[in-house]
Amino acid sequence: MDGMPRMRTYDVPHPAEAMETNHNFVGMEIKCPSCHDWLAGQPHRCTSCGYDFLLATEGRKNSFQPTKEPFVFEIPLIPMDPDDAMVVKFLKYAVRSFQFLAMAFASGMAWMAYWIAV
Repeated sequence: MDGMPRMRTYDVPHPAEAMETNHNFVGMEIKCPSCHDWLAGQPHRCTSCGYDFLLATEGRKNSFQPTKEPFVFEIPLIPMDPDDAMVVKFLKYAVRSFQFLAMAFASGMAWMAYWIAV
């Protein structure tokens, strides 16, 4: 757990963010990360342990730090060495083409599974 309150409803913002935008969520309950007590409405503090939701939200907003380098996905293929013999290069190209076919098949299966599930 990251110490943030858990909500029973999934399509509503954190209570502190709701207070900033003046939204009223009737029947919304949140779970205190400190004492695990369910609280109704838009509390600033937990009524059981005094956990401050506003300070937790500010800490969460200020703790985000973007990564310096973007994520690069490299396809795991057999390495090609220019110093290999012609027979070895031919076999490596054959293996590499099989790797591409296997990845294409797996991608197609994942695509079909997605559309079947949706």
